[in-house]
Formats: sequence, structure tokens, C-alpha cells
Amino acid sequence: MVQILERILQGKGRMEDIDLLLEICDQIDGRSFCALGDAAAWPIRAFIKNYRGEFEYFVRHGRSMYADNPESQKMFPPLGYQRYNPMRYTYTYP
Repeated sequence: MVQILERILQGKGRMEDIDLLLEICDQIDGRSFCALGDAAAWPIRAFIKNYRGEFEYFVRHGRSMYADNPESQKMFPPLGYQRYNPMRYTYTYP
């Protein structure tokens, strides 16, 4: 799910990615032995349910519908900002 969301945020998303996220949520929800699996699916499903139009806009235009609003600029990180992703880093044990 993280990889799909990052692809969308990079402007490389496809419209079918939104439905793919929902399908993945359906596969996880109620089928995981770990409660964290269910907990990972719920926010994604809720975001798409409540803000699907914004997801679709982002996929079509490669940016948020609020990106051009000067007041909204304060909400976005500076261009080129890389947020921390622990899956991108490897640690070599001594």
C-alpha cells in the first residue's frame, strides 16, 4: 500500500491504483491474524471513501488540488523534501 501511495504522490499514479488500494484493503481486513493488519487497512479505505475526488485529481494532475492556493502552501513540505521511510534504509550489524 505504501508503494502505491508513494507512486501517486510522485505523480506517477494510475486511476486503477485507487481501486487496487481498495482491493488490498478488502484482502487484509478481517483476514489478518494480527490486529495491525486490519488497522493498516482502515485509514486507507476511509481516506478513499471520503476523499476519492481528491485522489482522482491527484492522479490526473500529479499534484494536489490545493497546491496552487497560496494559503495552502504552508501545509506542504518544501520541494525536494524526502520524508523518513525506514524501509529505504538498511542497517548493517557489527
